[in-house]
Amino acid sequence: MFRFDVRQAINAMGYAQVLVENPGIANIAESRHHGPFNMVMFPYADINLMGTSQFDRSELGELRHLLLDLQRMTRIGNWVTTWERELVEGDDTAGVVVDALEQGIISLEDDSETAIDVIRDHGIREQFEAEWESSTARLSAESTT
Repeated sequence: MFRFDVRQAINAMGYAQVLVENPGIANIAESRHHGPFNMVMFPYADINLMGTSQFDRSELGELRHLLLDLQRMTRIGNWVTTWERELVEGDDTAGVVVDALEQGIISLEDDSETAIDVIRDHGIREQFEAEWESSTARLSAESTT
């Protein structure tokens, strides 16, 4: 399981490199699919589980489901807090930027300051933040049942 989860993280990092080298292929579906594994939460959890004998393995599926949700939320948190800096640095792989590119709101030819202003005007970051809030509410409700 640990080897699989590490490979998933390495694959996500490889996808990010492919995007940097080929920005025209960016799409939000693949960013949402591959991107969360770059947060490496599964390998961290695996390491913790290797060090405990007290975990009930029958709960592993439920734990992995939760980790996937949390990993997606962590990726969204990263995207909404770093996209402007990364765009200025020439990195247009953050989900906020990829979504704006896919929607045709900005283009790869736009200078970073113009792209930032346009993305802000269209509320793309806020849409990701709303998704994060919705996930938080759902997970909180699930944890009380």
